Amino acid sequence: MSHKQPVCQVMRRSKIHDAKETDSVAKVIRLLDECDISALPVRSREGKYSGVISKSDIASIRFLRLLKANRSPDTILVLEIMNRNAPIYIMENAPVQEAIAIMHKRHIHRLFVADADYQLIGVISTADILRLLVVGG
Repeated sequence: MSHKQPVCQVMRRSKIHDAKETDSVAKVIRLLDECDISALPVRSREGKYSGVISKSDIASIRFLRLLKANRSPDTILVLEIMNRNAPIYIMENAPVQEAIAIMHKRHIHRLFVADADYQLIGVISTADILRLLVVGG
């Protein structure tokens, strides 16, 4: 096991699902559940990544206040509760130690992984890193 091995050897490579700012939170909840994931990058109307929506956002005080105001998850838009910071990503050939440093510094549990064309191709999470450390891959 080496912290110098590239992220692409440790990450889960899968189709990156995303949400639109105008999607309903109900739709996102279904997608998170169906894909067994905890977050989605969010695209603006222009198609650019504009933020992230996670299970934490869905459990947030902001979302609960909207529900308390008699709003339905079918009418609450992703834009209303998402984290408006662009998705944090790392390049696929970066060493795992760099991913660890970024996650620690930013207090996050996942990084999106980009290829040489800056297309998101996967996710590396703290669980992936723990698996590497404990099991060796």
